[in-house]
Amino acid sequence: ALASRGFKCFGISLHYFLSRFVIASMTRCFAFALLACHAAGSVPYPVSRRSITTLFAVEEDGRSKEELLCLDSVAGNLARQSPQLYRVGKANWADQAVSDGYSDWLLDMQKKRGINVDSSLIGLSFQKVVQHFVSSNRGSISSYVRCNPGDASVSAAITYAAAGDGVLIAASQTVADALESAGVSQVKDLRGKAVRDVLADVLPRLSTRIFVFQDTSKMANLGDYAIFARAPSIAFGKDQAAQSALLARAQGPAAAFGWGPENDFVSTLNRHGVYVHASDWSKNLAALSNAPPAVHSIPTATAEAPRVQSTEALHTVAFLMSDGDNLQWTLGNWEVDKKYWGSPQRGKIPMGWTFSPSSAWVAPSALAKVLTSKSPNDELVAGPSGVGYMFPQTWPQSFRSDFSALTFQGMKSAGMRLVNVLGQNDNMPDMDSLSPLLASSDVDGMIYYGWGDGYASLKGKAFWVDSKPVITGRLSLWGEATSGLMLGVQPMVEALKKQAKDVSSAAGYSLVIVHAWSHNYTDAVTIAEALAAEGGFDVVLPSELVRRFKANVKPPSSHITCQCTHVGEGAPNNGYECTDPSKNAYCASTQFCMADGDWNFPVDGQWSQICQKTSISSAILL
Repeated sequence: ALASRGFKCFGISLHYFLSRFVIASMTRCFAFALLACHAAGSVPYPVSRRSITTLFAVEEDGRSKEELLCLDSVAGNLARQSPQLYRVGKANWADQAVSDGYSDWLLDMQKKRGINVDSSLIGLSFQKVVQHFVSSNRGSISSYVRCNPGDASVSAAITYAAAGDGVLIAASQTVADALESAGVSQVKDLRGKAVRDVLADVLPRLSTRIFVFQDTSKMANLGDYAIFARAPSIAFGKDQAAQSALLARAQGPAAAFGWGPENDFVSTLNRHGVYVHASDWSKNLAALSNAPPAVHSIPTATAEAPRVQSTEALHTVAFLMSDGDNLQWTLGNWEVDKKYWGSPQRGKIPMGWTFSPSSAWVAPSALAKVLTSKSPNDELVAGPSGVGYMFPQTWPQSFRSDFSALTFQGMKSAGMRLVNVLGQNDNMPDMDSLSPLLASSDVDGMIYYGWGDGYASLKGKAFWVDSKPVITGRLSLWGEATSGLMLGVQPMVEALKKQAKDVSSAAGYSLVIVHAWSHNYTDAVTIAEALAAEGGFDVVLPSELVRRFKANVKPPSSHITCQCTHVGEGAPNNGYECTDPSKNAYCASTQFCMADGDWNFPVDGQWSQICQKTSISSAILL
């Protein structure tokens, strides 16, 4: 929210900022813009004026952060017309493609996307590289702005360059000298300044659909995309007045790149209709977002398996890899990493992979490569929580349909049929906030995660939106614990062996979260093989689990009644029992079961009057 009305920031009132907002809103598509201007509700991601023809590979090896920031400012400015610069890790980048994702994407663009890759700048000094781009693009590079390395002036410089035309960034004297030698002059010195000091001048020329929240210690990343997209760049929570002024202009649904303290970061931005792409270590997004995919056909869904009869003694399991919304990972080494998509075992067992539908715009050629390398035992699942990371609890109702439309568009491009949503807490899901994400006939169901217990806090509970199931994670392959809901490999095998083998009950299905930072594809294979040896288990893709669930588990009757077992008491006495025993469960560990007497099972997901955070005793004390 905006600061109080009388708040002053270095003598400039927020009233002044707001007056500029009005001007900006009336001049949204003014003449300075080189990028496509989108109306609210449309795709927020900008595109270059011309398609890519040639990318010059420039190696990072041996270059300082200050030099990389300057190269990013070159890349961002040139990409407004057509991307030309692409950063690779080492001089022998083509050989590195087997282990470096960014090199692999570039090699794929060269071999399959019709893009010429020029390595003639490899091995040249920073000054010669800069000289090449300046002399070749006199009309697109005009000046530079000076800042310090690693402090708030970096954010000010990136934001100033994003609002300008052809403005490069020098965060050291060495870089400034190289630019001067190339004939580029300083236009402004922002050393000692912050975003708030330039905001009044640049605000009307900044994007209202793309934002970058980047800690200045990571100054060598994301600068290209911020400048390309004319996006303000600021460290989250470090300058509240400037941050509030920027977010007040957001035209949702808007996208934020970068990162911050997760729950606070996502929920704060969500309130302004801004969803999140974890991407603070990302690079080359100005090029990747404009690289066309080769003509490819989206894999069709596999033929529907015979319906599992409800008399079978079988427990159905699906694995779903976490954190696929993290662009810096999926566009980094995920695709070549032997622990994940690059595993030589991939395809051995069914595996669901969360992946961002935004890749259809942010990295279309990368998405195309992933799709063409997908085995029949691989499935991409959208999210969390759709086209970008948001919490349904904090996402504005007015933006639900537009967010869902973007999600559906991205999902269709990626051949996705399921959406994965992460809740802000462990409360029961609110169906009103989730139903828009299930409103498309192309979406078959939802995998919903609570926040705690490795996303398994809702213990496999299932809900329905019309005829579509919303299934929660039952167990999480997360860490090496031997008890609880977050388990290591062998404890997970033992926990699954104890699950019900009844295909007609929700208890007969387990969605297992695979935590990407503590486990990998091989661990899932180990579990699947142990279950196969045990017998009575079927490991399937998440979409097949949803299909079987829908075919065999009846939606709960609205006439199911329940009672709190211990009204007003906390865990472990915060459970409830129902006339349908399969619905017996507990409120979240931080909640109390508060409803007196008999109550109808909330098939619509409205649990707020039943599971609450205030107990009877504390309510009396209040």
